[in-house]
Amino acid sequence: MSLNRALCSILSVAAILAGRRADSQTPLSVEAAVPHEYSGTFYQNFGESLFFPCGQRLWDQPLAASFASGTPELLRYSIAGWGFPNVIHDIRVRGRMWYQFPRDSAPGNEMDFQRSHLRVDDVLEIGEPGSICKEFNPLPTPYAGSGKTATRLIAAGASNDRSLVALMENGGDITIWRTGDGKLVRRFASGHHFQPESGEGLLLFNPQNTLLAEGGVDGFVRVWSVPKGKLRFTLSHSATRDSLRDSTGRNVLNFSAAHVYQMAFTHDGKLLGTTGGWRAYTWSMKTGKVVATLSGTGKDGLRRPTHIVTALHPTRFITSDESGALNVYLPTDGRPLLSASAKASPFGKLAASPDGRWIVYRIGYDSLAVWSVREGRTTMRFSPPPFMGTAVFSPDSKRFAIAGFSDALFIWEVESGRPAASVHGLARGATDFWFSASGDSIVYQSQFAKELYVVPTLSSQLARFKSGLRR
Repeated sequence: MSLNRALCSILSVAAILAGRRADSQTPLSVEAAVPHEYSGTFYQNFGESLFFPCGQRLWDQPLAASFASGTPELLRYSIAGWGFPNVIHDIRVRGRMWYQFPRDSAPGNEMDFQRSHLRVDDVLEIGEPGSICKEFNPLPTPYAGSGKTATRLIAAGASNDRSLVALMENGGDITIWRTGDGKLVRRFASGHHFQPESGEGLLLFNPQNTLLAEGGVDGFVRVWSVPKGKLRFTLSHSATRDSLRDSTGRNVLNFSAAHVYQMAFTHDGKLLGTTGGWRAYTWSMKTGKVVATLSGTGKDGLRRPTHIVTALHPTRFITSDESGALNVYLPTDGRPLLSASAKASPFGKLAASPDGRWIVYRIGYDSLAVWSVREGRTTMRFSPPPFMGTAVFSPDSKRFAIAGFSDALFIWEVESGRPAASVHGLARGATDFWFSASGDSIVYQSQFAKELYVVPTLSSQLARFKSGLRR
């Protein structure tokens, strides 16, 4: 029995039960009565088990997979790649499909991209990716706006107008590319030499495309002139040991050197804000000197900011701190004007919309929220699949995207809270990513790849790509 026929059978039963749905607050589950054989790609990453039927992995919704007792342990956990816990196999299984109707809720509350499930009774065959699904092409399209690098990528960043892309290689070199024709504009050494297990770097253009800042794992922020390719400033953000004193001058905390967590330029490009390692500063891009040391909230202001973005109209720095608060600062003053309890996670970066209206922040492993800059409060909460803690906005500020642990991108509409699209099958998952200038695609860096990839985000494009994959 085909997957589509099985789904039709399930939905037929669902239609009979639809009358009960309006009267019940409990989710309804409908399970196929007879097990059938299915072939596809099994994916597990950080505890999330997904099944992508052959020919559907890139552009269709995945099925959440669960297993009967006795399923081979090989399908449940292994170490693959650079120490990341995941497993990928093509598999042929016998199991049952089931579909859950979630409880009705207001837009934006508990939105779920995965309502179809496959309960596996027996694993009939296990193969390498692409072996059972021979027609499946696992890699998205390489991005034409930049070339390949000599060594694996450690970080990537795009200018606000998307005319330039900066790439940092594993060996420490930074390259700048012109996206219109994919030509190399500049190459220079960053001063870093990364080991493969060192994690991601941090690159940021100023709004005028004249400066490129790199937040280092060594605690330095290096700022280059893009037109000249020359190093302008080396800012010692958290490169040395430091201590924190309360209002009486008493030493209450000692902390060592740490990497830079997040950076943000003001929209005129005159100031750069940096956070990381219990430290938060704003810097002058004219002199390279500290303008303000951002204090935190709580008794004696000891809760230092952990992440930072900027907002427009008027220009403000907005940070999160380890207490979960969002704090608003004047550009040149280190004392917060406003501190709002938001339950922000210290492990997720903040994302500001281009129009300055919204901040998206992470609450937990599988939850995030939208904060209104104008109202100074959280306006919406989401429960997406588990994700990496980074969000990006579309150029028109109407949508935002997150990167899921299952090598997928999930996209929402900001004001309605409704899911807009999801894209699966990314090569090793997205670390740094951004919408194209038109907003019709997403460009992303896959950790330790040597080039960028691009995937469409609009329904019409997804349909065309799906058709092409199944020819």
